[in-house]
Amino acid sequence: MPIHKNRNHSTSNAEIAALAAPRPQLIITDGEDWTRHMPDIGFPYIKQVYELYGAGNKVGNAHFGNEGHNHGTSKRMAAYPFLAEHLGLDLGKVQDAEGNIDESFVVAERRSDMLVFGAENPYPMDAIKPNTLLPK
Repeated sequence: MPIHKNRNHSTSNAEIAALAAPRPQLIITDGEDWTRHMPDIGFPYIKQVYELYGAGNKVGNAHFGNEGHNHGTSKRMAAYPFLAEHLGLDLGKVQDAEGNIDESFVVAERRSDMLVFGAENPYPMDAIKPNTLLPK
């Protein structure tokens, strides 16, 4: 279905995702948004494109039909092994004795700590501000 369409082009999210072939790609989908159809409709098409490149083993779909769109634990647990495999990472470094991914060492950064500008490094006076027009 051409969900991105105008008079000059027509495409879909599946076609856009297939553009990543043959690079590794894990498509994480859920049951509460448009991705609910991905396992049955979109992913088979994407997989076929990857297979044209001989890279069918580099694409995957982790579907969570009873969940919504978020970065929850189940989605992260699906991503870890895929990323480790395709980036050559040692998954053992984040696994506990039972082989489960252990995120206990992860520290969620405060937003204020991640900002470039703040009290000690103020926003430049002549910087473009969000939602403002550029001078003509």
